[in-house]
Amino acid sequence: MKAIGSVPSVPRSETIAHAGETVCIIVRARAAPRETTFYTPDDLELQVGKIVRGPGTRIARHRHPRTAPSAGRAVEVLLVQEGRMIVDLYTENRELLCSREIGPGDIVVLAGAHGFQFLEHTVLLEVKQGPYQRAQDKELF
Repeated sequence: MKAIGSVPSVPRSETIAHAGETVCIIVRARAAPRETTFYTPDDLELQVGKIVRGPGTRIARHRHPRTAPSAGRAVEVLLVQEGRMIVDLYTENRELLCSREIGPGDIVVLAGAHGFQFLEHTVLLEVKQGPYQRAQDKELF
């Protein structure tokens, strides 16, 4: 029995896969982790996580060595800063796999075919491998 005034448990993240491949990872703004949490699998071309540290702690000075460019799949990360939208996810055969509503503060890691429907004025922060090459950046279907 649900207690009066209780809020249903919201998963911190959802991984959507098809044919053994990660298509999308959604990291919800609600329910922030209590400790550092990485949401992407080790073999994905980007690493996405939330770093949690207490006051006075430090991360030692460092830099990341250059690596050879990867010929792997393009992966992009979107942070919904304001607004709401639907992300439609597709299989490699261009068939609709599923749709999810995304809102302010949610993070979407896209590693497969996708499209969007905007439900209201929306502002997104996008992060993906560069450089951006307009002519080769998208394969529309």
